[in-house]
Amino acid sequence: MWSLATEYKSGLDPLAWQSPQVIDTQYSAGFTYARQYGVRVTKNLNNKVWFGMSVENAQTTLTASGVPGFTPAQCPDGSALVTSKKSPTGYVATCASSFNFLIGGPGNSSGGYNSLANYSSNISPDYIAKVAFEPGFGRYEVFGIVSVFRTRVYPNASATVPSAAGAFNDTTAGGGFGANARWQLAQKHLEVGIHYLGGDGVGRYGVGQLPDVTVYGDGYEHLVRSYQGQLSIEYHSPKWDLNLYGGGEYAGRQASIYKGKPVGYGSPLFVNSGCGTETLPTLNNGYGPGALANCVGNTRALLEGTAAFFYKFYNGPKGRVQVGGQYSYLTRNAWSGLGGQPKAIENMIFSSFRYYLP
Repeated sequence: MWSLATEYKSGLDPLAWQSPQVIDTQYSAGFTYARQYGVRVTKNLNNKVWFGMSVENAQTTLTASGVPGFTPAQCPDGSALVTSKKSPTGYVATCASSFNFLIGGPGNSSGGYNSLANYSSNISPDYIAKVAFEPGFGRYEVFGIVSVFRTRVYPNASATVPSAAGAFNDTTAGGGFGANARWQLAQKHLEVGIHYLGGDGVGRYGVGQLPDVTVYGDGYEHLVRSYQGQLSIEYHSPKWDLNLYGGGEYAGRQASIYKGKPVGYGSPLFVNSGCGTETLPTLNNGYGPGALANCVGNTRALLEGTAAFFYKFYNGPKGRVQVGGQYSYLTRNAWSGLGGQPKAIENMIFSSFRYYLP
């Protein structure tokens, strides 16, 4: 279902969510939402005030740059000896580095999980509480989110003989506060809305999926501070819907030094000198773009402006026929590092033609 953190049109009815009216259902930067399992309890006080609380499926978005792989001396490259693999000349021993943290794992398809998705090992569900007000002019919401993240730390991963001995769990609590306000003007033809969410460890509730946490060289999770907001202006008539959205999302620096090297998120010592240099494609039947080298490019801010229209040229007893168009201008600004501060711009155009059954 739609998360309780999402804006709602009336009351706290889970089927009455308020999302940007656009063609691209990745929506627009600054919009807060999630679609996840949850249990919700709400209370209506005279159709003026609503209280709601929910426990919802937890997850973690992690971005960790510069985290070392520990490589003891059993192999020529200093990494640990692992299983053999087949080569053109037979079977040979291979080597692999060890890491000192674990925040989850891939799904087991035999258990009904998606084997192509990673599942985080958060210690508990996310907790969300919201109060909504409809005093007579406008609608207002205030809400809070609490997330509890868990990592398993392996302190002996960097030993001469790497070992899982002494491993332990560490938990980190994060959360944030948000607010929504919406007004209907010009005999309800015009809607103006504003939205805000900010806190530590709440990046995944935004369209851009910015990180909740990062990891330093010690294997511990550290919360990333994030902010997101959006302004919406919508015009509605029997034939036309005209919509404008402007918003952004921000992720703060959370970085440190480990054994003389930068780790974490957004460090000014990360290398960005290769972010503007195109590389050769990989050998993958023409479907392997080259990966950038010397480009950490951790995201600092996403900014997006969107304009969309929908025209209903038939709306009657036989259903509705509707055509629409959308233009979005998106910029991604990275944190500055050694070699510069990368920036990317994307122009997007979408079209839609739909028939809705009566």
